[in-house]
Amino acid sequence: YRKRTDSEEEVSGDEFQRMPKEDMEDLLQFSFERYFETSGLFGSPDTCLKMVERLRQAGVDEIACLIDFGTPAELTLEHLEHLDRIRAEASQQKSDDAGDFSLPAQIRRHWVTHLQCTPSMARMLVADPDARPALSALKTMMVGGEAFPRDLASELGSLVSGPVINMYGPTETTIWSSTEEVNAEDETVLIGRPIANTQFYALDTRPGAAESGGVRRQRGREPGATGLRGRHSGLCQ
Repeated sequence: YRKRTDSEEEVSGDEFQRMPKEDMEDLLQFSFERYFETSGLFGSPDTCLKMVERLRQAGVDEIACLIDFGTPAELTLEHLEHLDRIRAEASQQKSDDAGDFSLPAQIRRHWVTHLQCTPSMARMLVADPDARPALSALKTMMVGGEAFPRDLASELGSLVSGPVINMYGPTETTIWSSTEEVNAEDETVLIGRPIANTQFYALDTRPGAAESGGVRRQRGREPGATGLRGRHSGLCQ
């Protein structure tokens, strides 16, 4: 990597020392983006294991690691134990999950980042000690199809590394008509705003009595937690 100039320069070997600070920052940024996520075992053991799994799915069964970045030999040898940890965990993971088609095993095996399920399924996963670490690996969890209890939403929010989203909509809309990210400050789970080209109508004040078809925002489908608010519609007489 070197910025082009109009004049020819002889390469002397100390270009990095003479490189302007701005050019060095550009070089470091370019190098990081080029290699960090695609071309080596960089980062935490978890990110390295993801790379190992990607290679395994491509048919690679052996990885050679070249270490020649100019670090002192003592420092390099001291940190080889981290590389050995990745080797051991990758081998153990392959052995543990072989033939296991449970949801937690498949989340680990395929490095699943997004999961969609009903609150009933989510409740079973939360209650399973083996499934809780798998939930922590998720970046987004989408929950819908039934009433989404506040206590379950709070527990999922503490487990999942990214947002937990409530998906609301009757079967006839096949299937989600609104979404809302769970907010720890809300007393109940909100159903959110209608998706594009969709409207909601509050037919009456019974819990969950909403028709997809415009309520600007309403509370989730928990009994007694309707809390509907919105503009009057001509459909509601």
